[in-house]
Amino acid sequence: MRLHRSNMIAALSVFVGAAGILAGCGGADGKTEGAAAGKPDTASKAEPLKISMLNIYYTTEPPSKDNPIFQELQKYVNAQFDITWAPSTAYDNKFAATMAGGELPQVLLSRDSKSTALVNAVRSGMFWEIGPYLKDYPNLSKLNPTAMNNLSIDGKIYALPRTRPLTRNGIVYRKDWLEAVGMKEPKTLDEMVKMIRAFANDDPDRNGKKDTYGISVAGGSLPSGLGTVVVWNGGPSQWGLKDGKPVPDFMTDEFMASIKLYRQLFEEKVINQDFPVVKASSDLFNQGKAGVYFGKIDDVATRFNELQKANPQAKLDVIDTVEGPKGRKIPADPGFNGIFTFPKTNIKSEAQLKQILAVYDKLMDEKIQNLFDWGIEGKHYKMDNGKPVRLDEKLYSNDYTPMMQLRIDDGSLAMKGTLSPEVEKYLGLFKKNDADANVMVSSSVGPLISQTDVEKGAQLAKGIGDAVTQYVMGKIGEPEVRAAIEQWRKNGGDKIIEEYAAEYAKTSGK
Repeated sequence: MRLHRSNMIAALSVFVGAAGILAGCGGADGKTEGAAAGKPDTASKAEPLKISMLNIYYTTEPPSKDNPIFQELQKYVNAQFDITWAPSTAYDNKFAATMAGGELPQVLLSRDSKSTALVNAVRSGMFWEIGPYLKDYPNLSKLNPTAMNNLSIDGKIYALPRTRPLTRNGIVYRKDWLEAVGMKEPKTLDEMVKMIRAFANDDPDRNGKKDTYGISVAGGSLPSGLGTVVVWNGGPSQWGLKDGKPVPDFMTDEFMASIKLYRQLFEEKVINQDFPVVKASSDLFNQGKAGVYFGKIDDVATRFNELQKANPQAKLDVIDTVEGPKGRKIPADPGFNGIFTFPKTNIKSEAQLKQILAVYDKLMDEKIQNLFDWGIEGKHYKMDNGKPVRLDEKLYSNDYTPMMQLRIDDGSLAMKGTLSPEVEKYLGLFKKNDADANVMVSSSVGPLISQTDVEKGAQLAKGIGDAVTQYVMGKIGEPEVRAAIEQWRKNGGDKIIEEYAAEYAKTSGK
């Protein structure tokens, strides 16, 4: 079982989509036809390529068409994006409704690369297989092989990754609160728990009231942050190995130890008591009511503008991992955060697909990477001794944060310059940890597919998630959690394990 998003639809109906009318005359190599055979480049005279898209936003308001970074981006790639933006808290419902309705855009963001709906749609022939085309594009052909392997379905490539580092998971925390309670940055799991408790009990905001929480926790398939704590405790990242065969994390001792910790923190009111109905783990953190946010450590640069606006004195920092029973461990991401797929219902021909792929190839150019990383010269940064220097961190963050959802590059071509201390810190951690196999803990099933998981995984996952939530809240005991695990096994879980074991044996040669 993968921890599917519970509100995904489990199956697809018949899809009917209107044909998209595309403008422009790009070729597969990303150049216009007019530049071939020594003819003058006519790119500037071509009409912008119109591309419809469903995408996600994490900010308070949806991105504006007047965003200066968005305007520069469209100008450079000679495209006009018609984007339907859906908030992160409602995106899965919007994705499911879009899939079921059949009125699909030309580019569709899927947050889960192995969701039931997506796998079934791919197998039904609904999406273009783009793998064979990527070799023709100078940038797309260099996409991270790990990410491409992890997003593949049945060994084929149907999507482009929103490329991200492998070791993004960790915490963002209130450094000013840490200083207020007189503690140092935690290095071990025990020290981390002490800090979290202090943020709830020792009046870190110095308002004379006991009105803060240690962690800002949201609900979902499992309480937010739990997967990271399991790995810190020495457990697997969603799926591990036992006796050489895949096993889900919730069947391990480390998982049980982690939910016991969550239960204890909940009983102590260190965790917000309404977490099952909280949709975003950043909410309490942005409100200045919680000291620790479990998520991606690079969120420190983009996710907390509301906090900084309300309290400019708030100081943030990041921690990648702590020393646990098996050393320093980080749950590894697949190398992307969501994927862009290309429905055939609104991309009617190979020529249209190649035009859109050419735009995505240009979105990885050095100029666009600089635009994403630094913004616009004179507005967001200036050059000083040949290096870019940020002029206004908040202005850049406000303009860039909504636009990062369009990004598929890894930033490797962007200029290197002077950044804020927390950004310099997490970039250094990415570089160090992504190269350390001993730190990264990857899912043992990676790109593998279990047909039973595709068909029943989301339904089965709900039973586990509900039991864990009830346990953390003190409404049931450990026997009931173990009973839920046994029920998962009887209702199809053992079949999922068996199918993953067979696929793992094929790919690992065991």
